[in-house]
Amino acid sequence: AIELLEADLAVTPGDAERQVNLALALGRTGRVEQARQHAQRALELAPANAYILYPAALARLLAGETEAALDLLARALAAGYPLEALRSDPEFTVLRSHPRFATMLAKSNAK
Repeated sequence: AIELLEADLAVTPGDAERQVNLALALGRTGRVEQARQHAQRALELAPANAYILYPAALARLLAGETEAALDLLARALAAGYPLEALRSDPEFTVLRSHPRFATMLAKSNAK
């Protein structure tokens, strides 16, 4: 997946979705710094897109950056990412006991 995404991005470097998908693939293989760079590029290209913010949050979480991940999740929810999708996503299970995550879900639920 990484090789294919890198080849695609060589042709279309301005594709935020491919950038964030590459960030996730890199993060899952432990290539944290590269993952961070591609997530940042995706956010530069589409800073208000909920469907870029959300996987960028996951990429940051994979990099061990919990607070940055929570910031991006809050932005994704504010931009319209479905709360139920976040609640049911097993990728974010590690955050279930985090007070800020619980508050975020409660605030979003109250809207």
